[in-house]
Amino acid sequence: MNPKSPDAWTAMVWIYLALGDTEKSKTGFQVLYASDRQNKAWILGLQMAQAKNTDPAQIAKFFLLPPLTAFAAPPADTPYLGP
Repeated sequence: MNPKSPDAWTAMVWIYLALGDTEKSKTGFQVLYASDRQNKAWILGLQMAQAKNTDPAQIAKFFLLPPLTAFAAPPADTPYLGP
């Protein structure tokens, strides 16, 4: 990760928040907020992290989350194609 990239920080903090790691998310949002105090998504993200609000519907307003089915195991009859 490029530590100076706001895009990398933004993705990381929303992912941490979605995973429920509000402390890491809050730290990241504080870094982003310090770099641009006008960004409303970062302000709301920081407030959500401080409140430990990890509601996927609210996070998805600012950071596109894949549907939960994207992480589901394939059906048992799916043939293994190997690496």
